[in-house]
Amino acid sequence: MALKNVEETIEKFQFNIYKYCYQMIRSKETAEDITQEVFIKFFNISKKKDYSNSDLYKIAHNKCIDHLRREKRKKVVSYEISM
Repeated sequence: MALKNVEETIEKFQFNIYKYCYQMIRSKETAEDITQEVFIKFFNISKKKDYSNSDLYKIAHNKCIDHLRREKRKKVVSYEISM
């Protein structure tokens, strides 16, 4: 993917991916971090294969789900330790 396409994709989708992540996570800082991770992963993958822009949402969804699972595990472990 050419640098110009990378910049265009970021400009076009950054806010929408952020909103999508924020709706799932409900944390501004975490949504920003996940949004950054989404674009990093997307561009690393797009060097190897042709991916569409809709794949950004798939990556974002999976990253958010991963984050929610990690948070859930932290709560369970914390609860078990306090007992």
